[in-house]
Amino acid sequence: MPNHPSLTSSRRAAAGPLALIALCAALFGCVHRPSGPADVPSIHAWTWSTIGQSIEGRPILARTVGSGARRILLVGSIHGDEPWGRLALERLIASESGSFLACGGQDGPTLRIILDVNPDGTAADMRTNIRGIDLNRNFPARNFTPHTSRGATPLSEPESAVLFDELHSFNPDVVIVLHAIRRGDPFVNFDGPAGYLAERFAEAASLTDPRWTVRPEMGYATPGSLGSFVGKDRGVPILTVEFARAHNAELAEMALLDGLRAVYAALRDHFDSMSETRFRASGRSQR
Repeated sequence: MPNHPSLTSSRRAAAGPLALIALCAALFGCVHRPSGPADVPSIHAWTWSTIGQSIEGRPILARTVGSGARRILLVGSIHGDEPWGRLALERLIASESGSFLACGGQDGPTLRIILDVNPDGTAADMRTNIRGIDLNRNFPARNFTPHTSRGATPLSEPESAVLFDELHSFNPDVVIVLHAIRRGDPFVNFDGPAGYLAERFAEAASLTDPRWTVRPEMGYATPGSLGSFVGKDRGVPILTVEFARAHNAELAEMALLDGLRAVYAALRDHFDSMSETRFRASGRSQR
């Protein structure tokens, strides 16, 4: 398990900055009360819709909360062996702070949550779907090339096709996808015009866990990735939030809550309502 500062020492060091976070929370009408480490969260705290199925017939679940003009699509998991971000999201939903996700009225965004795009991979603790295809390399990005690990064609897998359809129907202004880095400290990567959103997320998350940073480049090629398709080809801001492997559950939940709150505030302060239909315009022609 990666080293991390204790919650007590981190909170003490961040006592001053956290007062600003508390003020921001008050403005949004939300209170930051992370669930305790002994809590057993349940996604059944909410009602979910089934938007598709995996190859083995497992449901792909989604829910929309909030009603603001700005639209955020949040994906809890796409690689089955990277559960830490999704688990942090589940903890947040099950805790008292889960109400934050839908708060803010017209000043807050409309948030579309897809809990897990790859439920078969999650069940088998494997990165890919059950056919061995990396769903995060199966999108119709301009840099897609056929490969046994990416598929013969973009959107060959039902799970990636479900996410593709959600992009077109929801038409988000921002996409956030939760991952876990294989080794090292947590960070935020981004594609498209999302640098300042990545900075805001990492800065807020680092108040209680100073390991969080922004890493503009992943250091390796990502043909057919969601980031390439959404950020580079469509010009839509997308954040790839990389938790640490075996990330402390409470630290992960706090990072997600504080990071999302910072993104909400950044959208409220700096984004005009976006009317382009950058996903819908292409429809299903690339399928």
